[in-house]
Amino acid sequence: MNEPNPDWYGRLSKGPFAAKTVTNRLMAETERKIGRRLSRRGGFKAGAVVGACLLCGMAILTFGLNGWKQPPGTGKDVPEPIPAPSVVRPPTTEPESPPASEEPDADGVYVVRNGSEVGQGPVSRTHTTLGGIRIGDTQEQVRALLGEPGERTIAAGTPYPLWRYPEWDMDVTFYRKAEIEPAGGVLSVSIGARSSQRLTDRVAGGIAAGDGLDRLLELYRPLGGTADDGTERRFWIRGSEPAGNGLYKPVVRIAMKEGRVSGISLDNEGDDPNPTPGTDVINGKPVRARAVSGTGELLVLPDGEETVGLLEAPSCLGREIDYRFAGAYRTYFKGKDGQPAALSDRPIPDLIYPSNESLPFPKLSFDTFEAFYFIPRYADCHGLTFYLYGTDDKGAYPFRFELEDGSVSDTFYVLPGTKPKAENDFLVTYGGGGAGTDGYTRYSFKPDPGGKLMKLVQTDRLKERPKLE
Repeated sequence: MNEPNPDWYGRLSKGPFAAKTVTNRLMAETERKIGRRLSRRGGFKAGAVVGACLLCGMAILTFGLNGWKQPPGTGKDVPEPIPAPSVVRPPTTEPESPPASEEPDADGVYVVRNGSEVGQGPVSRTHTTLGGIRIGDTQEQVRALLGEPGERTIAAGTPYPLWRYPEWDMDVTFYRKAEIEPAGGVLSVSIGARSSQRLTDRVAGGIAAGDGLDRLLELYRPLGGTADDGTERRFWIRGSEPAGNGLYKPVVRIAMKEGRVSGISLDNEGDDPNPTPGTDVINGKPVRARAVSGTGELLVLPDGEETVGLLEAPSCLGREIDYRFAGAYRTYFKGKDGQPAALSDRPIPDLIYPSNESLPFPKLSFDTFEAFYFIPRYADCHGLTFYLYGTDDKGAYPFRFELEDGSVSDTFYVLPGTKPKAENDFLVTYGGGGAGTDGYTRYSFKPDPGGKLMKLVQTDRLKERPKLE
């Protein structure tokens, strides 16, 4: 997953993002030659003067043509990565731009030279889609949503299968390491200016070709992009997962021409989107979710047989191609004795997620204990229900939620697009925003590990929607 991209990954370069002064083919060839020279420079035995001239010449050519940038922590210069070929892609060259600004301007945009200067963001493999497609979707899932492609080919210079949908001005690229291997999950998806498809990310409406900057900022704020020269601009929004090239994935790239969106791509930075095939099994039962604490493991297992199928109809619970796991599921703790012990009396009836991989089980750190939350359904019409489990040196236990009226529940909920958080040793979630509600609500719970309770101690009304996480 974190292996460096192969050399042919950097040759994927054409589309509406391309620079005007040189052709994409020329730039790709130049990058290739520069890379070979740089990799061999340690073996040159020429005199000091000749060597210095060569290095200076290459540095000038590299920075002048490619706008290379040193990402934090890499210790060496690497180019802004280029996504798999698609209708839309960022440039293989980085034109001259003003220095990156540390603070967003009044519009909520901070200026960057290229996408390598953009850090972690809210883009999510689970929630961010382009044309309904997610990173990691299988060919069967894509075919079920979009039908048969108008053209099947191989992305130039790569082993990646490339499906083109001309009627939607849309391309979908699938990952694989070699042409003799079966195709893996979606590596990138992109749309051009003629497309009617949309980028969606937990907020109604999404972003489409022809939208203006104001629409982008409704979904993502602050937003990293190139300086406004009155003609063309590029913007990048990243996820929070480290990629093999030192940046963050997935990444959304948006091109604008004369103030309007002219292309969008969603890309996994060249990493295998589904690096862990299959599902772990414990005592003959598939592990649907797993988390590791300091004293053991939390596991979500079915009580007995489960039925795995597709939703088959789109709704606020998910896409028709999302997976539904039906049965009776419980959370277990496996300590040093190696035997899973159930933590809950009432089973979870079903799970809904975009893939059949192990489901997320994120950690929250409090002063005296760790907690892990589990969301059985990744989407919902209103709020996302979650369970919370505490762990300490004695083992693990489920938290219950005590509200201000004294009522107690096994679960609470969080606004789609946000996550439960630990802030100043309080559990914080957000709600509201639905039809008939006025604004949003911030809920603050005080932990009571001894009583295995999260006690609601404060509610705050908010006018603006909390930012995506």
